[in-house]
Amino acid sequence: MAYLKQYDWPGNVRELRNTIERIMMLDPAPLLTPTFLPREIRHPNHDLITDQPVDSDTLVSTDSSGMGITLPPNGITLDEVEKMLIQQALLRYDGNQTKAANCLGMSRDTIRYRMKKFGLN
Repeated sequence: MAYLKQYDWPGNVRELRNTIERIMMLDPAPLLTPTFLPREIRHPNHDLITDQPVDSDTLVSTDSSGMGITLPPNGITLDEVEKMLIQQALLRYDGNQTKAANCLGMSRDTIRYRMKKFGLN
C-alpha cells in the first residue's frame, strides 16, 4: 500500500485502476503484493532505463548514448517536463518566483503565467 500512496499517479485514477487490474491478473495471491507493480512505482528514484539511483536534486540523468536526458519508456509531454522544472526551480529558491524564473531563463511574469497554467501555487 505504501508504494501506491507514494507514487504521483500522473495518469490519475485511470492509471491507478489499470495498475490494480494488471496486478490482479498477474498475481495469483489473494492480497495485492508489490511483486507485479511496475518498476517506476516500486523504485521511483531510479532511472527506468539504467535502473541506477537518480539524485533528486539532479534535473538531468545521463544515459548511455551521452545525450544527457533520459526519456521515460512511456514518453513524457513537454508540458510535464516544463511543470517539473518549474516545481524544482521553485523548491530550489524556496518559492522565490523571480529567482526561479531567472534560473529557467524566463521572466517573472512568464513563470507566474505558467504556474497558473499548471495549477502551481
